[in-house]
Amino acid sequence: MRTILKPIIQTKALVRSVWAFLPAMFPFSRGADSEVSPFLHHCINRQILKTSIKTALVVGTLLAIINHFDGIVRASLTQREIFQILITFVVPFSVATYSGARHAQYVEGLHRFPKVSSDKPE
Repeated sequence: MRTILKPIIQTKALVRSVWAFLPAMFPFSRGADSEVSPFLHHCINRQILKTSIKTALVVGTLLAIINHFDGIVRASLTQREIFQILITFVVPFSVATYSGARHAQYVEGLHRFPKVSSDKPE
């Protein structure tokens, strides 16, 4: 059982270490001199990234178990299968990040351009 949990524990440690250095890796300022595009700004938002990582861990784990159950149970995964499992985690992370960033842009647009009432007297 311990050997099964070891990759999960290592993954959590990796996520924590990347999370600690995230602010240094990406500028979060939205000033005039900022080089980050509005979409990328939303992609690197801490809350969106946190949600995307959680989604990738849950969905990726389920998909990896479904697609590679025999190899995982036997502990006989080839390098190719391990690569496929890693890609299985990247896909839901990418989809969740893209969806979260697009939603944030939509919400930002609602606040920037408030809906104008078109009530016309009849």
